[in-house]
Amino acid sequence: GWYLVSPVATGSVKPTWERGWIHARYTELVSGTIARPLDQADAPKRASGPLRIRGFGQTGGTLFTADDSFDTILGSPFGPVFGGGAQVVFPNSAFVQVSYEQFAESGDRALVSGEQIFTLDAPASVKVEPLLATVGYRTSNYGRLVPYFGAGLGWHLLTEDRPDGQTERHGKLGYHVVGGTEFEFGRWLALAGEVQWAAVPNALGESGVSAFFEEDDLGGTTFRFKVIIGR
Repeated sequence: GWYLVSPVATGSVKPTWERGWIHARYTELVSGTIARPLDQADAPKRASGPLRIRGFGQTGGTLFTADDSFDTILGSPFGPVFGGGAQVVFPNSAFVQVSYEQFAESGDRALVSGEQIFTLDAPASVKVEPLLATVGYRTSNYGRLVPYFGAGLGWHLLTEDRPDGQTERHGKLGYHVVGGTEFEFGRWLALAGEVQWAAVPNALGESGVSAFFEEDDLGGTTFRFKVIIGR
């Protein structure tokens, strides 16, 4: 027989959990009444929580896989990113989320001639905009610390300035895995740090600097800090 139990707040101390299961052998009735013990077959393996809908903002940096290409044009393969999104957490601790992120930097145009690369005194700008869909799972065995992991697909839009002054845009489908830890300050606010690895094959390498370095992947490793608001 199992009992479904809930915590009771004491003074200003708020419980860090909502409900759980305890076996009858570890309980003792001290006052009041108690419900019928559940049979073993009736007790679920894990207590479920409420459906949660949340929004978040995020900022961080990405180290691109095509490091030589980005370093040649922008002076560094690492750059800042920012964005936001929305998340739904289901009662079984699984979650789905959609997020948008943007990387935008300016540098100098480069010319490939044979086996040499020449940096030109002409501005060049690069923008990368991933739109990501992720499914994952959150664990809840560490109090207010909530580790999580997930995987998903994304549409990565690359925008570049062409030498003739026109703007060139093209998008490619990629995939990613992500893991992190969330710290819950209360019912409506949480902070999180996470690391994501993404691959976007065949997005580069058709011409120019990326072809010279034989780099075709627009993905990379992203480090993020997130502010989450919602139930």
